[in-house]
Amino acid sequence: MMDLAEYLFHLKDKESKAITNAEADHIVKLWSKLSPYDQSPSKYKDRHQTQLIKERFKVPKTSRIQLVPGVQSVRRQENYTTSH
Repeated sequence: MMDLAEYLFHLKDKESKAITNAEADHIVKLWSKLSPYDQSPSKYKDRHQTQLIKERFKVPKTSRIQLVPGVQSVRRQENYTTSH
């Protein structure tokens, strides 16, 4: 695996961004020397959810629709004065 990685790493230093047929053949040869485990695609756990139930600060998404500009600040003021 290290031979293939090193060869591919040094390709970035080439002046031309295209590879020759000989370079492609060499890459295929190095690839075929890898074990079947190393040739298999990497499998990662999904890190996304299909649907977000709550937003970043645990506020349900539907609450945003119910907000009216100015009303939210009045509600906060009511909650503050009744609790203190």
